[in-house]
Amino acid sequence: MQYYNMRVKSMEEFMDRFNGAKVTPGIEASDSMFRQKNIVSLIADNYVQKMDDISKARVENFITKAVYSGTFLDFKNSIWYADASCGGTYQGKKISLHIILKPEKIKDEVYRWCIVDVDGLQEAGLIDTTQWRTISPVEHEVSFIEMLQFLENEPQNALGMRTKSKEVDQLSYFWGLLHEKHLKLNQCESIGFYIFDVAGYVFHVSEDNTIQSHSGMLIDSVEKISDQFDPITEIKNRI
Repeated sequence: MQYYNMRVKSMEEFMDRFNGAKVTPGIEASDSMFRQKNIVSLIADNYVQKMDDISKARVENFITKAVYSGTFLDFKNSIWYADASCGGTYQGKKISLHIILKPEKIKDEVYRWCIVDVDGLQEAGLIDTTQWRTISPVEHEVSFIEMLQFLENEPQNALGMRTKSKEVDQLSYFWGLLHEKHLKLNQCESIGFYIFDVAGYVFHVSEDNTIQSHSGMLIDSVEKISDQFDPITEIKNRI
């Protein structure tokens, strides 16, 4: 029962402990530093063991900023995203992709998780954005017949015909693969959460069961970011 009470069993409980709405067992609510100690108790042991002096100072500043700026986490209003690492198959080959989701308000107090981006199509071999295909400069004289033949015979290489100024929209490509039933996803192998509420920082939360007396949803990284940040870019740089 002691270990069960110590365990951070859900993201809701994580937020409650981070906010100080629920006191971690062993910490007194009357302690003037109880919220700081609550947040410290949410840091994974594996992360602590890997910290150097610079990392320790960064985490200490992060905790101080969270407490003294009055930062509180909330499912509805926080700037937070889920990173779901999903396994499946593409044309019979096992693959793994990252699906990035965020909470979205539908109406009044009704919310849902929605997919905002995907990552890993290139690494999984689903697309190749490094190869380019040439359309002859005289193709317009013959109604672009070679282009049409190429698109029919090598559709997997069609991305190579795009202009170099056009990035591949991986999310749209992802929807297309699902729609045509080329891609099948069958499980979420792991889920982590990136949270941006503490100004100047992004921290990552995931399930850690290494130590029975200190387990559940815990912080496994804290990093500095610029004030002008794009959450999706920050997440993709860390996947």
